Amino acid sequence: MKFKVLNQLNVRDKRVFLRTDFNVPISNRRILDDSKIMAHCATINYLMDKGARIVLGTHIGRPKLNEVGFRKDTDYKSLNTNAQIIFKSLKKIYGDKISFINSCIGEDVKTCIGNLREGHILLLQNLRYERGERINNESEKLEFARVLSSYFDIYANDALSVCQNKDASVFYLPQFVKKAAIGFLLKKEKNLMEKLIRPILPAAAFLGGFKVQDKIGALQKLLRKGFEIFLGGAMRNPFLRGC
Repeated sequence: MKFKVLNQLNVRDKRVFLRTDFNVPISNRRILDDSKIMAHCATINYLMDKGARIVLGTHIGRPKLNEVGFRKDTDYKSLNTNAQIIFKSLKKIYGDKISFINSCIGEDVKTCIGNLREGHILLLQNLRYERGERINNESEKLEFARVLSSYFDIYANDALSVCQNKDASVFYLPQFVKKAAIGFLLKKEKNLMEKLIRPILPAAAFLGGFKVQDKIGALQKLLRKGFEIFLGGAMRNPFLRGC
């Protein structure tokens, strides 16, 4: 598939929503590894240099929703899924150029985005605090995406990890905008993925992570393509138990 990349669009003075993956490991509200945050800096810096008005949206963890909505009745300020933790990290990089708002939609968000200056950034609260982001109800997802899309001019996805999901900010949001593109990180990862699809053998793949069930399909496909597989992290445990 062919995608437009951000540098193919005129972003100057445009409100650009950048879907990021700041889903970093956090313990006691402290980031243990910020490499995923730093990986997005090339795209963010480009948008700043070009005079865009940047809105960052991300997920962090899998906060549980209930019938009335997670954000309305839970003291999430103490949780490791609060995007304000990410903001503190980004603040060290971008200083006064970045601000944070404790929501994703609403009049306050609309006003903040409208007041953004060229080259400045607004980080939204964890998208998964909103029912419409992941709930198994298409009408709610569409409504959340429709409202959020009204705040910006250009949609950009820079988060490979969620591209397969039907989260509103990934699957539905681009349907409401006229201009969409991928960021530089996603372009880089897409190029790497193409090497997995058409490998030059002999080739090896190193797989790790916690969610083993999510990677079994990829493991089987890599084996069929002739890869040697090396397992690490929690993914190796089911295989060790079977030995």
